Amino acid sequence: MDLKKYLLLGMVVFLVMASFGAIAEEAAAAEEKPAALAEAEVLAEEKPAEPPKEQKIEKPDAQQVYFGSAKSFFKPASVDFKEAVKATPEYQATKKKKIKSGSAKYWQLISQASERALRVIAKVGEETEYDLIVRSGYLEGMNPPIETTDITEIVLKKLSKKDK
Repeated sequence: MDLKKYLLLGMVVFLVMASFGAIAEEAAAAEEKPAALAEAEVLAEEKPAEPPKEQKIEKPDAQQVYFGSAKSFFKPASVDFKEAVKATPEYQATKKKKIKSGSAKYWQLISQASERALRVIAKVGEETEYDLIVRSGYLEGMNPPIETTDITEIVLKKLSKKDK
């Protein structure tokens, strides 16, 4: 394996490990998500359309950015990466085949699941008007916070249509 692939695999494994650190907490919050999405849609409809303005992040965290450049963007979006990974056939295989968490096979499948999720997120970025896609909560946690549109459902729909 050449150095670039090794580094990419290491980065993917790091992202996956960081993302799956709080799955139990996220599972409880996920049940409340549909109501939050409905509320966000109502709020979005009430706001008059404003022309987009360029935004920038001086020192972006590259591991939080899945598509686009945080150095200059107009229409940011966010995605729940854990949910995207959990929707992949590779992740489903870890559950269906009861592969032991932490085993080599588990991490191989999780890495493949992460790569698939990242490819689909990038495809959504190419097919939509969003010029920046980041991890949910990343831009909202900035000072001052930057609002994003949650595109997790779009990514999940595209994942459900892929290679099943």
